[in-house]
Amino acid sequence: MLQLAYPWLLLVLAVPLIMRWVSRPHREVRPALRVSSLQRLARLTGRQPSTGAVVPRGSWLQRSVLIAVWCLLVLSLARPQQVEDAITKELPGRDLLIAVDLSGSMETKDFTNADGERVDRVTAVKQVLDDFLSRRDGDRVGLIFFGTAPFLQVPFTDDLDVCRALLQEARPRMAGPQTMLGDAIGKAITIFEGSDLDEKVLIVLTDGNDTSSLVPPIKAAGIAKDKGIKIHTIGMGDPTTVGEEELDTKTLEAIASATGGSSFLAIDRQQLEAAYAEIDSMTVRAAETLSFRPVRDLYHWPLAFAIGLVLIYHTVMALSAFAQHVRESRKEASDATTVLASSPAPLGALTVGSAGGSAWHLLRPEFLWLALPAFLLIWLIAQRTDVQRQWRGVIAPRLLDALLVSGQRRRRIGPLHLLAFVLLVGIVALAGPTWRREPSPFTEDQAALVIALKVTPSMLVEDVQPSRLARSIHKIKDLLDQRQGARTALIAYAGSAHLVMPFTRDTAVINSFASELSPDLMPRDGDDPVAVIELATRLFADAGQAGSLLLVTDGIATTAAARIAESADAPIGLAILGVVGAGDDSPESRELARAANTMGAELEFVAADGRDVTALSAKVEHSLASVVDDEGGERWRDEGYWLVPFLCGIGLMWFRPGWVVVWD
Repeated sequence: MLQLAYPWLLLVLAVPLIMRWVSRPHREVRPALRVSSLQRLARLTGRQPSTGAVVPRGSWLQRSVLIAVWCLLVLSLARPQQVEDAITKELPGRDLLIAVDLSGSMETKDFTNADGERVDRVTAVKQVLDDFLSRRDGDRVGLIFFGTAPFLQVPFTDDLDVCRALLQEARPRMAGPQTMLGDAIGKAITIFEGSDLDEKVLIVLTDGNDTSSLVPPIKAAGIAKDKGIKIHTIGMGDPTTVGEEELDTKTLEAIASATGGSSFLAIDRQQLEAAYAEIDSMTVRAAETLSFRPVRDLYHWPLAFAIGLVLIYHTVMALSAFAQHVRESRKEASDATTVLASSPAPLGALTVGSAGGSAWHLLRPEFLWLALPAFLLIWLIAQRTDVQRQWRGVIAPRLLDALLVSGQRRRRIGPLHLLAFVLLVGIVALAGPTWRREPSPFTEDQAALVIALKVTPSMLVEDVQPSRLARSIHKIKDLLDQRQGARTALIAYAGSAHLVMPFTRDTAVINSFASELSPDLMPRDGDDPVAVIELATRLFADAGQAGSLLLVTDGIATTAAARIAESADAPIGLAILGVVGAGDDSPESRELARAANTMGAELEFVAADGRDVTALSAKVEHSLASVVDDEGGERWRDEGYWLVPFLCGIGLMWFRPGWVVVWD
């Protein structure tokens, strides 16, 4: 569909009428030739002298071209656009929280996997849940693991891939051997308080009964009902067991009933799959979508026709003038020398011609070829309207300078100069200059970034407040805020490197995990950035793309830097954020600078303000690509349009009386 972005600008079509009415005729004094007999010169040249000023008027063809060019310029000014098909993006319409029991009884191997092999209950849950999560597009999903105590494994995120990846980290007893079901529901209620969505669903999976939770499960369910949370429960295992591993199906049914949910019993993998399938059918996703109709500027087409019409007109006039010159050159100049024998007298002037009448690149550079014919024509017009050149073949050069009378002391800008300028600006506008990308609600940064945070006791030093580690975590958050929607992974390293968060576009998840890092969690002491390079390389390979690695550290050993420099597996982009508080001239800073130089890495030192994050964001590799671009490339904002109003303003000058470019 075609549309005009500014249809009201079509009213500008009438402005030339006002311009012609209120403006004074263009005044331009031309050089004159001193002659002793004006009548004789008129007879020789075939022209009749007249008194007073002469207002040049264009031919009917020139006026027709002018009107057509003006209409095309105004059409370009109204900014014609092509509206493309609507692109829609499904927005999260519901928060879905899954609570998984990881108590000791989940080690029991009484389930079979898809291959018929006996596996423990946790493994079976992970396989079935993974398939369930793969169908939850349009939901924000969170993950709670609970046992003796509940903890949040994944905060609400619409990045289901990272949720599925972190689900695979589940192990029996990792949250303690007991089953605190009531506390798990209470934890879920707390998490839901941060949700701004209307529909809230909790799925609880457990294989035991509650063992002295601080909040009884039934009471927690009542609170959940008041908060608008629907709970589905899945009892997993043998309902005939007794003791601490007894499956309290009555409590599970009461929890589900109190909140308007459903309760299921799964004693094998098939029943577990059926339970999740039924929940999937009951929890229909909300159909909230974001719609966007991209537009493509077409202003350059009427502008191209306007410039083309001007070039065609002047090309025709140039060919006509050349043909006339050929005809006149065949005639003999019978009495041309009589002009030289006469004594000079300033009797008048005869007008022989008139001069009246990031990231910067070009989207359409092929239009620059129009500059060649454009400026060739300007040169031809200038040559033809040069009075001295026209008399040079008739009057001896030694006398011509003395016989010519300059009409004005300073040179004024005339129609020919402005025509050259208009053609130059118009051709630049056609070429489509641009330096920034077109904003879109679906624009995503397709470049991958791995952030590797050093988590060692040296990062607890408080020369950077509140500590090197805390400041590093704050800087990571600031950087992620500038990379909203970009794929980012987080690695923590000391004597070994460990993946904290796989590639995700959800910065909140990364911030949540980064804030919990401390040296006590690292299994091996030391400082091994080489292991970081190896792990980051595997991440990029698994993601199927190159990217950048950012090391957030307070130092890199010389030997490690040399090994990284020799490695052929280093990521394409390597940057370092130096977290040292003694300034750029400290021994630590100088050592870090030498290491960065050895590794060929970009180095920024931590700053009190945001200069360091801004610099890092510019240095980290970006590859913005809009998913609405049919050509699969980057969509850039065409800034050439903003030269069109300027061209229209200058174009009004051609409606001033006497402002014409003539060839004769």
